[in-house]
Parts: sequence; structure tokens; C-alpha cells
Amino acid sequence: MLGLSPRDLEQTGDSSLRWDSSVEEIRYVDKIDKRRKKAVVSRTVTFYQKMPGGGTTISVGDGGALRFTFVSNGKVGSIEWFFRKLTRIGEARSKTRKELLLDLKDKKAWTWHERMTRSVVITNCALAYPQGNSWLDQKSVAPFYMLTGTDADGRAVTLYVPLEWEQKINRRSEVLRHASFELIPP
Repeated sequence: MLGLSPRDLEQTGDSSLRWDSSVEEIRYVDKIDKRRKKAVVSRTVTFYQKMPGGGTTISVGDGGALRFTFVSNGKVGSIEWFFRKLTRIGEARSKTRKELLLDLKDKKAWTWHERMTRSVVITNCALAYPQGNSWLDQKSVAPFYMLTGTDADGRAVTLYVPLEWEQKINRRSEVLRHASFELIPP
């Protein structure tokens, strides 16, 4: 129907397709039995664009995503397809644990988090290519190291270490000012 094959979609380490799902519900109080109930409005399944040469797509909004939304009786309610013809700029060379820790300590990383505790334990590192929303005229993607882990309060943390550091990226790195980092071996 869409002219796509599984080869066009990102796969996980075990060769299955990478996907996410979500459910939209409404909650209400039944007038007859006075109990709280919920009804499923829709279910959404999202697949991700395969990056040439490997790595994972980080979808900021709808970039690099193929999203199917199903409504009652399994009928397709919508299809959102936002794959770009992208050019990779730069190759991500392997970094050692020491180099990644040095990047983090030098605040050469970026995060969505508004604040962070003083201690972060990094448990995973993956090569990632962020893609922006559909309104962004994005013709290329640059590799980032996506570091995931937990902070001292047990909250999930995601940090992005770019291939090369530019000051314009630095606006969100100030959050890292007082944090310490530890990389846990896989």
C-alpha cells in the first residue's frame, strides 16, 4: 500500500522492527453504576526510518516516524509518514569510555532535562541521528552518542554527545554544570 518494505524500517539488535505504541483513552463516571470507567479512543503504532549505515532515529515530534492510528473495530484512523531523504554529515568514530566521560565533564553534551541531580549513572550508549518536526527543513542528520541512565533520584536521563561540539548547541548543556557521571559496563 505504501511501497515500503521492512528493509526501509529500523531494526533492533535481534532483527525485529523497532516500534512503539500508545493508547488514547477517555475516563468517565458511569451514570448508572457510578463507577469510574475508561474507553479506548484510539491505538497508535509507530515505526522508525532506517538510517543509512546504522544507528537509531531519534524522533523529535514526527521526524523519521511512520505512525498508524487505529480507531474502533481496528479501522485505520490516520497514517502519518514523515521519512526524509537524508544525507549523513560526518561519521561517528568510536569513543572510549574515558572520552565520553571527559565530554560530559566538559559539558559537551546536550539534554532535554531542565535540571539534573549531581550524580548520573550511564547504563547504555547508542549511535543516534536526531530528526526534527515536519516544519523543520532538515536535509541532513549528524551523529550523536545517546547516553541513557538514571540520576540519583532514580529518574531516567538521556544525554546527547555530538560528534563535534559547537557553541550553539551549548545552550542546554548548562544543566550538566554540577553533575558527576559514571559509566556502567554493559
